[in-house]
Amino acid sequence: MTIEGQGELITHTDKPRLGKLLSLTVEPGNGYVVSDISGCNGYFQKHSLRFEAYTPTMSCHIKAKFIKESDFIGQLRLLRKGFYAPEHFDIDVRPSGDGRVSRVNLYSNFTWQATEDGGITAQLTQPVKVSVDRLTDNSDIYYDVEITGFDLKNHAEGVEVTWHRQLSKDGEVHRADSLVDVLDDIRDFTNVSLTEAHFVGAWSLGYGEAEYYYFSKHQDKDEFLSWSEAYQLVLKENGEGEIQNDGKTTSINWSWHGNYIEIVEKDGYNNTVHISLLSELDGGYQFNADFENLPYSATLNNGAGVMVKHQIRAPEIANTVSVWRFKNGPELEVLDGMELYTNGVARMGAAVRYSHTYFDDNKLYLQDFWNVETNQRDTNCTIEQPECVEQAYQRITPLAQGERTLFALSAIKTIDGQAESSRLRVIARGGEGSFTQFEPFMLSNFSLYERAGENISHWRTWYSNGIYKILTPYGEGDTQIDEAGRIKYGYQGEYYYIQLLAASSDGLKVCHYAESDACTEANETFLSYQ
Repeated sequence: MTIEGQGELITHTDKPRLGKLLSLTVEPGNGYVVSDISGCNGYFQKHSLRFEAYTPTMSCHIKAKFIKESDFIGQLRLLRKGFYAPEHFDIDVRPSGDGRVSRVNLYSNFTWQATEDGGITAQLTQPVKVSVDRLTDNSDIYYDVEITGFDLKNHAEGVEVTWHRQLSKDGEVHRADSLVDVLDDIRDFTNVSLTEAHFVGAWSLGYGEAEYYYFSKHQDKDEFLSWSEAYQLVLKENGEGEIQNDGKTTSINWSWHGNYIEIVEKDGYNNTVHISLLSELDGGYQFNADFENLPYSATLNNGAGVMVKHQIRAPEIANTVSVWRFKNGPELEVLDGMELYTNGVARMGAAVRYSHTYFDDNKLYLQDFWNVETNQRDTNCTIEQPECVEQAYQRITPLAQGERTLFALSAIKTIDGQAESSRLRVIARGGEGSFTQFEPFMLSNFSLYERAGENISHWRTWYSNGIYKILTPYGEGDTQIDEAGRIKYGYQGEYYYIQLLAASSDGLKVCHYAESDACTEANETFLSYQ
């Protein structure tokens, strides 16, 4: 026998007999684990730490390798920080010195070695293309981003991951560098425990999706945050239930196990998934879903996200003036939202993409119509007109709410004839009269009109290469929202402000003045939405 590292192989007989079973107890040294053990056609039982082989008629050799223990040996699940529904990275680090990383667009085997700081460094078997990127923010040339390996080490706030990249074009590598991120380790969460009775009812689940530009340095990532298709999970008292997704219903059995529930899909494959609650989210929960074995044709997915239990009486969303802010994380900038009025009219942000909005049965509808006679989008169209066809819509259904948060299901169709898709949304909803100042999300679709007699001037903003731009009758420039909630922009060496004074479903009363001036009655104007 040959032993590498610190550990022992203990025999239970002094004279092993030919053709008889030889059983060895494997004892790693303190701080060591078994990396590999082989020889004599034997088999290593990991759980019992025994190596067994039938003694051959000829001499044979058993080799055992022990390596230092590492926090990263085993099956890791790492989550993006700061997201309600984070994308995940599954990394299987095996004591044998190899492993596998699994993430959308990044499935690869790897070999690894321990590092002096207690971490590991891993090399993929071959570079894997995961995204595209530019060499600088101002470049127009895109290169393939290929991951060649990664490093893991402990960090005060989770796990520090260094992704080793190379930027290639037409088979030629133009740059090799790295991208560093700190991710949450699923093992660091203290799961939320609910009673079995609390789980009974209807739930909606929204998984986090992998961000295509995550591995890019010179690409605006915030524009591409998204959640996957929503699932409805119905859990009945008798341990039965169902999963609804994309028009498909799958029957299930479920059971409660204290800090997680087990779901078995009754579709012939018996895929089994464990769902645990990682943290509370003001009326909802962040969850983790993990299959017992590699799933086959499963309805649910591996991963993490947000789940919320439907309240028996849905929250009232009509008859209240409020600002809705669609959020992807507690500290992330709000990139979309709308101001909502009691008559069902929605303005700003998401609402600008639709020509009609209204309430019906405590749901908010946003619609767009196509005029088949003029062959164009028509804001004057209604569903009653035969020449008008509903082209796109969004239907928002409230599910539950906490003290500050509304959870809603957003059903979207973007093209006539296309199937409807649903997303679970987390909405920070302001109270009555909350629209008193401009917010960053409003710059994404700011489009209003100033009338002076027969003259009409268009005020609008747009987004270009990570910068918001604004056009007013008085000039064009880069713009932002300042701490006072004013729109601030620069033009010909001077700064100007647009300050909100009053808001209604018809338009905004604002002050427009130079930095050297102040808001007065003389520089007030009314900007209408139409």
